[in-house]
Formats: sequence, C-alpha cells, structure tokens
Amino acid sequence: MTAPMPRIISLALVGFVAAFLLGGWLIGTIGGAGWGHSLAMAAALGIAGAGLQLLLLAVRRRRELEDPEV
Repeated sequence: MTAPMPRIISLALVGFVAAFLLGGWLIGTIGGAGWGHSLAMAAALGIAGAGLQLLLLAVRRRRELEDPEV
C-alpha cells in the first residue's frame, strides 16, 4: 500500500529544505564566515529552496489538472 500523497509531498519538502540548509551552512563555513553568517546563509537558501519546491509542486499539480493521464 502506498503512502498518501500529502505525506510524500511533506517529506519531500522537508528533505529539500534540509538539503538547502546544510548546503548554506557548508558554503558559509567553507567561505570563512562566522557562525552567524553561516546560519543566515543557510536560512536564506532554505527559504529559497522551499519556495522553489512549492513552485515546482504547483506546476506539477497544474499539469495534472490539465491532463490527468500525466
């Protein structure tokens, strides 16, 4: 039995945001920034990642509504 779609979407969203947060922290740390700057960069990338993920989900949902066989 498969998991309900909202649960899959929420898990994907959490994973996507976590990847952006970790990426921002690593970029900030490798770039020589302090902890504050690293966390700020991670937060900014996390917000951008969440926005991008929601945009992609909206586009996919719109395509499904236009053509249910996709």
